[in-house]
Amino acid sequence: SRLSCAMCIFAPKKALLLAGHHNPEILQQYVDVEREIGHRFRQDLALADIQAELQAGFVPSGAITDKWNM
Repeated sequence: SRLSCAMCIFAPKKALLLAGHHNPEILQQYVDVEREIGHRFRQDLALADIQAELQAGFVPSGAITDKWNM
């Protein structure tokens, strides 16, 4: 629903799942940074969790209607 960074800190979880689904290499880079610095992407969400959900077979679909946390 927006044009912004693929992994935007303001994005709802559904948007991050969609971005990670279409950009697995970028998602991996962000997960690597999370591990390297010892911090989550957001206080309430780690991109490692997004990656794990996608690797478990979740395929995002439908419109993103959740609000962006700005």
